[in-house]
Amino acid sequence: MLKTHFLKVLGLSIVLTSTVAQAMSLDWSGGYRAEWIEVDRPSLGNPSQRKAYGLNYLYLNPKIIAADGINIISRVDIFNSDIYPGSQLGGIWGSNNSASTATSGTQGFGNVTASQLYLNVNQEFGSLELGRVPFDFGMGMMYSGGKGPFDHWLNTRDMVAYKIIVGDWFLKPMLGR
Repeated sequence: MLKTHFLKVLGLSIVLTSTVAQAMSLDWSGGYRAEWIEVDRPSLGNPSQRKAYGLNYLYLNPKIIAADGINIISRVDIFNSDIYPGSQLGGIWGSNNSASTATSGTQGFGNVTASQLYLNVNQEFGSLELGRVPFDFGMGMMYSGGKGPFDHWLNTRDMVAYKIIVGDWFLKPMLGR
């Protein structure tokens, strides 16, 4: 009886102590932006009125470094715009926002969305990207990846792409939607 309990405890301790410890690095970054816009006399009529509203926007960029050259990158938008969904304008508050008055029952809602989530495998001459990747094209005038601190719009695509880097230039053949 004692021998069977001893063997069970010994076997359990060998199993628990012989597991390999795997470690990954998790990097966090992000930003918060608040803007206030006030326009005196937006119309030429009488009485002269003014319009004022503010924007706030919070995003987080967690990045998991799974192994050398293998990264899982995401972007989570916290204070989204209920008026312009899919943008980085953020939540709007102010005297001219009828949907978000704090005393009414029609309080505007805010979503938490993952605007980017992709796997990036870095290699010597390029990188493989798989998932919802930021999409830059036309020097940001047509499609912007939204990587700047004051970018109000961002474009992402669900794609499989291989980014070939040649000096300061890159070529990115992709299959996506």
